[in-house]
This record gives sequence, C-alpha cells and structure tokens, in this order.
Amino acid sequence: MIQSIQEETQQAIEAIANGMNEAESGVGTVRETSDALQQITASFDQVARMVKEIAQATGVQNQAVQNVLNNIEQIEAINRKTLENSEQGVAMAGQLASQANSLDDAVKAFKLN
Repeated sequence: MIQSIQEETQQAIEAIANGMNEAESGVGTVRETSDALQQITASFDQVARMVKEIAQATGVQNQAVQNVLNNIEQIEAINRKTLENSEQGVAMAGQLASQANSLDDAVKAFKLN
C-alpha cells in the first residue's frame, strides 16, 4: 500500500513537473506572440505615417499641377493676344503701304517741270 501511494505520488509529481514545463513553454509562446504583435503594431504605425505623408505629397502635387495649368492658360491667352496684335500690325502695315502709294501718286501729280 505504501508503495502504491509512493508510485501515485511520484506520478503526481511527474504530472505536476510536466504541467510546469508546458506552462513555461506556453509563457514563452505568449511572450513571442506579444513581441510579434508589438512589431506588427509598430509596422502598421509606420505604414500609417507613410500613407499620410503620401496623401500630403499628393495634395501638394495636385496644387502644383493646378498652378501649371493656370500658367499655361495665361500663356495661351497672351499668345492669342499677341497673334491678334500681330494680325492688326500686318493689316496696319498694309494700310500704311497703300496710303504711302497713294501719297506717292499724289506727289507725282504735283511735280514741277
């Protein structure tokens, strides 16, 4: 009977020891999982910051594109006005040439002999 109690006690001690080993192993696994989750959280935070920076940069680029488009529209308006002025200048030059010819003809009529 004592031997039976000793064997059962020994089995209980071994079961407790196995349980402690498994508990320690479980604690180690929980620590590793906690470390991995902290790294994942840090990575998510970094990605969130990067996304925010990209969004801000995109906004700045959008504003720059709008400025370029506005400048191009202004250049186009200036070019149109320059073309109109050039066409008016050509027409005026033609009128001046015509008037010069008319004046030349008028002057020739009054030539003194």
